[in-house]
Amino acid sequence: MCGICGAYSMVGKAVDKTIVGRMNDCQAHRGPDDSGLYAEPTVALGHRRLSIIDLSVAGHQPMSNEQCFARQRTSGRVWFVFNGEIYNFQELRAGLIDRGHLFQSQTDSEVILHLYEEEGEQCVERLRGMFAFGLWDAGQQRLLLARDRSGEKPLLYGIHNSTLYFASEIQALLSVPGFSREVDPTALRQYFNFLHVPQPGCLLKAIRKLPPATTLTITNGQMSERLYWKPSYRVKWQKSESELVEELRFRLDDVVKTRLVSDVPIGSMLSGGIDSTAVTALAQRHVGGRLQTFSAFFEDEEGRDPDWKFAQLAVDRLGVEHTNVFYNADDLLNILPVAVRHYGEPHAIITTLVSLFLSRHIKEHVKVVLSGNGGDEVFGGYLTYKKVLQLSSPAVQRSLDLIPHSLFRWMRKRLAHTHRAVSGEFGMILYALSLSNEMRRSYNIATSDIWLTTELFSRGAMDSAGDPCSHFQSVFANADADLHFDAWLHTDLMSRMQEYTVIQPDISGMTYGLEIRAPFLDHELIQFAGGLTPDMKVRNGQITKYLLRRALEGIIPDEIVNRRDKTGFSGVTYAHLIGLAQGRWAPYFKDSLFSGILQHCGYFQPRFIESTWRTLLQSDPRSANATLLFQTIWSLVIFEHWWREIMS
Repeated sequence: MCGICGAYSMVGKAVDKTIVGRMNDCQAHRGPDDSGLYAEPTVALGHRRLSIIDLSVAGHQPMSNEQCFARQRTSGRVWFVFNGEIYNFQELRAGLIDRGHLFQSQTDSEVILHLYEEEGEQCVERLRGMFAFGLWDAGQQRLLLARDRSGEKPLLYGIHNSTLYFASEIQALLSVPGFSREVDPTALRQYFNFLHVPQPGCLLKAIRKLPPATTLTITNGQMSERLYWKPSYRVKWQKSESELVEELRFRLDDVVKTRLVSDVPIGSMLSGGIDSTAVTALAQRHVGGRLQTFSAFFEDEEGRDPDWKFAQLAVDRLGVEHTNVFYNADDLLNILPVAVRHYGEPHAIITTLVSLFLSRHIKEHVKVVLSGNGGDEVFGGYLTYKKVLQLSSPAVQRSLDLIPHSLFRWMRKRLAHTHRAVSGEFGMILYALSLSNEMRRSYNIATSDIWLTTELFSRGAMDSAGDPCSHFQSVFANADADLHFDAWLHTDLMSRMQEYTVIQPDISGMTYGLEIRAPFLDHELIQFAGGLTPDMKVRNGQITKYLLRRALEGIIPDEIVNRRDKTGFSGVTYAHLIGLAQGRWAPYFKDSLFSGILQHCGYFQPRFIESTWRTLLQSDPRSANATLLFQTIWSLVIFEHWWREIMS
């Protein structure tokens, strides 16, 4: 687990290695144990190391294949920087040794280097794990960038002065002198719709996020991007429910066990929900002694987060060594600048702050921690999936085809103009009714888009903006799935929920030099789940994660298996956040909304900001409308502080 960066001249000019050194320094938090830099005239690679496997100096990077080159195994020197963990590296290493490869370390990094010598770019298809790497093949004059199948390890890149720069974090790219900070209008619209900018875009137009399961090859200045994997949902398992339960139990145990390989202590996050409790219980089976576990819960004068009692139940039943971390409203605001700085672009998902807060405390105890991230996307855990099943049934679709959707579009516009939220169950139904027949069968999300488009943004900002959902719809259309439900899960996993589930753990953990591993994001487990029928994920349109719950019976407490009200690691509800905005946080919000760039940057309509703020102050914190108002105000606050930190 590390931070990587590099530069490659696409026109054959010399690369300034001092710039790459500066980029490397910007990511020191990702790798406090070691740093390295390699440069030749047209390329430079930088690396920061967090030592997890083989703690010796033999794991130093950038790493080369010098000894194999001396034995003429390849036509030229290869240099390599790597971020991540490969869980099948020992198996791959044994096969490479049988074929005559000589190893200088026990690291998983060196395995990839030798595997590239055998298979070239296709080596990524043999790797099981989370990774992002940059590889320079001097013989072929080729730079290869690659990212793991689920997208657990981020990799961003941009071109400036005919040089391609890449890094693990945005702030490293922005350390390049003169790197463009122009805002992308489409990304701006995406941010206010989804609380983040989805991949492959970035709020800064010059930066692109390499998508999951993708390689980028640059040879002699020519770029080529390749998607090397995507889960398939077409072929369903022809097994009984009991057989599937046993198969899933075996696979869950396997993905957890493989993620326990480490030369440093490992812990587990434990929120009291199904996924984190499952990972913790299975990990406890394989570690020697008591597993260290960690939870973060909201606590204020009104009491504790209700999830606390479920986490404590798991602790008592599983016999782990547990640490609770409690936070309050002030803690969230105090850590906000850290989130802004390390994400490098606005990110208004409230769980980000909690994840950072928890990671900071976990790092005091262990270097590696397991999490339950990904269980909802893989096994159908979100409540939205109930509605997806209902609305995508043939009978419902035939009925909707007969209804004039123009009437419902008019209703949505009227509600939007009066600052009424189109959300919840009513919102999902109204949104579906307002779509054309063709659009309804693609990937669409009920959002406040009409309201925001007509009220929040200035005309100039909107004239050059594209459709915020276009990328999601493209991923949906290209899903290897026959069913609308499966295509929706695929799009959530590989696109829309990436910033929520997949990238958030990396940024939150690596900010403090903590590696977070997510067994549910194992690509073989994802593929197994792709073969399940919708009824095995949402039973009778009501019970989410049905097969997973069945598989965990007897492994985790029944009270947790049967939970229906999990609030997630954020702990604090929107009603509570709205109450804070109306009271304790009000001065902070007012300063952000009315004393900075929001009022004169030209992207927004100041009158809308003022009216939205006034309406929020007068709203019932428990209403859906207040939630939408708060999300908009919170997104504006984050944008303001991002501008102060990054753009000023």
